[in-house]
Order: sequence, then structure tokens, then C-alpha cells
Amino acid sequence: MTFSARPGDIYGMGDLSANLAQTVRNATILAKAPVDFSYKGDGAFDNAGLIDTVGIDDAVAIFGSMMASRLTSRSVDLDAVGYELKRASWRYSSTDRTSADKLADSHSKIENYGGYTGYNVDPVNDATTFPAGDSPDVELPAHRESDIRSIIDSSKGILTDIDKNIKEVTAWLHDNVGLGPAGGWSPLEQLIGPLAGNWAELERAGECFSKAGTAAEALASTLKAGNSQLASSWTGKAADAYQDHGLRLANAMAWEGSIGRIAKAVLDATSQEIKDATKTLLDYVNKKVKEELIDKGLKDVFAKVSTSLIPGVGWLFRAKDLYDLGKAIWEIYQHATETLDKMKQVIADAKAVIEALQNPQDAAAKELQGRIDKLKDRYKVDERKQQLELGIDIINAADVSKVTNAPKDKYTAPTGTQAWED
Repeated sequence: MTFSARPGDIYGMGDLSANLAQTVRNATILAKAPVDFSYKGDGAFDNAGLIDTVGIDDAVAIFGSMMASRLTSRSVDLDAVGYELKRASWRYSSTDRTSADKLADSHSKIENYGGYTGYNVDPVNDATTFPAGDSPDVELPAHRESDIRSIIDSSKGILTDIDKNIKEVTAWLHDNVGLGPAGGWSPLEQLIGPLAGNWAELERAGECFSKAGTAAEALASTLKAGNSQLASSWTGKAADAYQDHGLRLANAMAWEGSIGRIAKAVLDATSQEIKDATKTLLDYVNKKVKEELIDKGLKDVFAKVSTSLIPGVGWLFRAKDLYDLGKAIWEIYQHATETLDKMKQVIADAKAVIEALQNPQDAAAKELQGRIDKLKDRYKVDERKQQLELGIDIINAADVSKVTNAPKDKYTAPTGTQAWED
């Protein structure tokens, strides 16, 4: 293909790239925001519960950092594309090819503003305005309060008065009958505590990742459209090299959309499943405590029993009370422990997917696909269209070549005779 170039088009595409770079920077801020999120509950249980115990908060933070790092690379490259194309427009404005590079140099400069690199190129005449595309939403979602506080507070109210006694009785049962955990079982510490984290903030983190990725994807579409328009007026080896660079850059940007939406689906599904399980479990505990301990009058004998747990004759007179107490508490303990273990596994499975998505370049496509597939049944997607879209995202995410083939270096337009080759 013979060489051709329209300076106004090349400058216009450079201008578009520079504008896209700024929006990608905004998406980068959004992607990194969850690094500083707190998942602690409020009130007496100022902790993140299972969120911290299983470590999904750390996995989410690393995911955000890695996504932000990739987007930073894309914005830096887009800035370079903008600068280099604008310079090239001046180069191709020259009627003397031997002095074309000097002309480009005289109309461009790079400045440093407190650590920020500023690219400045004088505008050419008749610069083309390329379609900017729709402006993606890169606003940080508002902080969310946990929506299971009421059920937790209700359970605290029921358990507070008898928690100490339950712990004393279950400690005795462990030491003398072999049932329950050593040191006893405190429902407040070992049941309410693990559930007290702010699960709603996990959903907010997922929304950040989805919005950042979807923004990058939309910007990639705008970049591709601009490059396609530019291809009609700029031809030759330099143009071909740019189109190759631009396509790989756009593909890497677009890939972030699938990754971000999958992360959101995983975190939404996990949060919702945990919140549902929390409500079901605490409803069960509240009901059992009321029916088996309070309504049957066993609450009233707690104080007496817990002060009479010394082997001997006085101890034997309380055997029936101990049996009834132990049986009721043991059933509650077993059910609560089994449910908490299942909840931990749900979170651990989600964490494994988020970890695989942190840096897909290091994860084999098959491993990534396998971890995501493990959670597909948990995605609460009602619409068939949404199910199809999620399936497409999973396929796209597993194609890590879009990331591994991203440009390793910033774009640099050829100079000298190479800039004019057919």
C-alpha cells in the first residue's frame, strides 16, 4: 500500500487519545478505591468477621491494585499515542521530508508539572474532530451500611443476658462429657462476631471494579472507532505499525470490562449468599434460644446450674437440668458451627476466583475458567439476557492473550525516512 497521510486526521486522533487517557485515569482511581475500604461492622462488634478471617478483603484489595496498575499503563500509553500522533501531524505537514522532524520538534514539547508529565503540541490547521463516544460513569459509589444489622442486633439482645452462662455450661460439658469446644462456646463472640462485618461494602467494591472495567471497555470502543476512521487517510508502514499498536492497546482495555463485571458478580453473589445465610442462621438461633431455653424456663436455672458445676452430690441433683441445657445448647452449637463452616467455604471459593483474576497473566486460562465455573451456579442472575452476557464475559476473561499481547512499551511514531515508507 502506498504512503498517504492527512495531518488533520492524525492530529485529531491524537487529540482523541489524549482525552481518552484522562478518562482512563479516572477509571484507575475508581478501580483502586476498594484498597482503602473498611469492612468492619459497627457497634459492639467492631470487626470484619469472616471477611477478615478468610481474607477476601485482602484479595479484593490486591485485585483493585492490579487492575489499577494495568489501567495506569493504558493511560500512560494513550498519553504517548496522543503526543506522538500530534507530532506526526506536524511531520507530515512538511513539504520537505528532510526537515520534517525538525518541524515536528519545533511545535511540540514535554514538560514536568510536579511529577506529572505534560505533553504539549501546537494545533495544526483543519484538525479533524473525532467522535468522543459516550462518557462512561466513573463516579465512586456511595458508602453502604450493612443491611443485616437489625437481625444481628436482635440476636445480641436475646443472647446478651445468657451468653456468659452458655459459655460456662458448655465449658463444663466439654471438660466432663466431651461435648463442644474447649473453653466453652460464646454465641456472641463465636457466632455474632464472625457475622458482624459489613458485607454491603463487598458489593460496593464489586461495583467499583465493574464500573472501572466497563469504562475502559467503552473507551476501547471509541479508540477502535477512531483508529478505523484514521485508517482511511493514513497508509503506509508507519500507519500499519500504529494500527497494530492501537488494536493491541484497545483489546487490553476492553478486556478489563469482562474482568470487572465478573468480579462484581462474584462479590454480589457471595455477599447476598452470606447475608441470606446470616439471616436464616440467626433467625434459627433466636427461635431456638427462645423456645428451648427461655420459654421452658431453662434461662432461670442458668445461674443456679453454672454455680453448681462441681463434681459431687450437689452436682448430681442438677443432672436433669444439665442434660436439658446441654442438649438444647449442643443442637444450637452444632447447627451454628456447621453453617459457619459452609459460609467460610463460600467466601473461600469466591476468594479463589478473585485471586485468579488479580493478575491473569500469571494464571493459565484453563485454571481461570475452572475457578469461575465453580461459582457459576451461585450467580443470582434472573434474566436470560444477563446470563448470556455473563457467559460471554467468562469466555472473554479466560482469553488472557488480550492482556499478554498488550503493548509493553509506549507508542513511538517512526522518524526520518521510516515515517514515509510505503
